[in-house]
Amino acid sequence: MKSNLNEKFLILQAKKGDKEAFSQLIKQVEKRLFNVAYIINPEDAEDIVQDTFLQAYSSIKKFKGKSSFYTWIYRIMMNLIYKKYKRKKINFKKSIIKNENNKDEELKEKLRIALTKLHPKFSQIITLFYFEDYSIKEISEILNIKEGTVKSRIFKAKKYLKKFIEKNEPF
Repeated sequence: MKSNLNEKFLILQAKKGDKEAFSQLIKQVEKRLFNVAYIINPEDAEDIVQDTFLQAYSSIKKFKGKSSFYTWIYRIMMNLIYKKYKRKKINFKKSIIKNENNKDEELKEKLRIALTKLHPKFSQIITLFYFEDYSIKEISEILNIKEGTVKSRIFKAKKYLKKFIEKNEPF
């Protein structure tokens, strides 16, 4: 509750042009945004996050507060990524998924490759659900899609990942 009030205060200050308040908001979400961007495209992750911050800074006065700051800025980042993918095909590279408990290096490598081959709408769902620990409802709100769509995409993404990992087949 306290952090929610603090976030609302920082947003109000940032809307008034307080750069330090905006900077504090960014510090709270920076690592999570980078992790998502890295899974989608490791080579451009830093640029994607920086572009997201610039877009958010220029749009902060339009933030209506109907969602958390993270949800709002995450949506900005994903819109930027979608625009970039529409303009040019991105050659996905291997991403690093930190899972220290998994000792099967071959399986880890297959998972890394498979996740980067998924369409971004599937990889982002997997990232939010399994790596960011968001609930179906929270993902629905973040992505502005129905809960049924979230469930369907998780199901399809798991099916694609399983197919690739087990049979090493392309999608």
